[in-house]
Amino acid sequence: MRLDNVGRSANRPTANIVAEALIKTVRIASSIEPLPLPGESNGLGDGGTTVAFEGCGIASWSVTAFLFDLDGTLLDSVYQHVLSWREALEAHDIQLSVWKIHRKIGMSGGLFTQGLLRETGRPLSPELIAAVQEAHAEAYQRRMDQVRPLPGAQELLDHLSSVQVPWAVATSGRTGSAAAARRFLDIPLDIPVVTRDDVEHAKPDPDLFTEAARRLGVAIEEAVVVGDSVWDLLAARRARALGVGLLSGGYGEDELIRAGAYRVYADPSDLLAHLDEVGGRRVGRERDGQR
Repeated sequence: MRLDNVGRSANRPTANIVAEALIKTVRIASSIEPLPLPGESNGLGDGGTTVAFEGCGIASWSVTAFLFDLDGTLLDSVYQHVLSWREALEAHDIQLSVWKIHRKIGMSGGLFTQGLLRETGRPLSPELIAAVQEAHAEAYQRRMDQVRPLPGAQELLDHLSSVQVPWAVATSGRTGSAAAARRFLDIPLDIPVVTRDDVEHAKPDPDLFTEAARRLGVAIEEAVVVGDSVWDLLAARRARALGVGLLSGGYGEDELIRAGAYRVYADPSDLLAHLDEVGGRRVGRERDGQR
């Protein structure tokens, strides 16, 4: 990856940027054990996931975590959202092609609505935006019985939990919509689920993912963001996390790569089969000749 893709600030001294890159390279190079695939033992009695980081004369420890988008990444729900948005728009005499609606799925609801209405040339009054958002929520609720987990979604989450790799969900949806997802996925109550209601700005801003990492107690730079839209990957890039794309939301592989995806897979099942490729590693430290 080119250095200009890292998303660094132009005001930061070049020497600092190079130093940070070298430190991170050494840390990654010290990785000694890949994340186990399903059925493999994790090889650590306490399930620890640690890596030595040399800096300022002291050692600190970090873990790799997975931060998942929800719709289109874990749930097969993107097209239910698309149709619900169309219904909401038409209820207010706004005609817009389905493909244009789909292109904005994954953004925060406010930005999404403003973007759609901007294309129509109609005034963007707060009342109209609120009315369209409410109509969408009601229409989506009626389509919830059509939603299903994507192939391998539950198995992927269960596997990460079984090998004690931290994970969280970060969605641009509201709290009510995210809570309804527990009808389809077994998400333990101690797993962070960050929604639009928890942050000041949603995707493509990085707030959702940085908040999810904070709740897990991990550095965002050590996290793998998994999403199905360009908005997920732009947010991951701005957060300086590793982005992994899934095709299950309808975006193409080239689009996801251009938005910053390090790897692209078909769906959660495909990702589960290739966990060793995405940079997520259980990193052990050698001590007294033992791992």
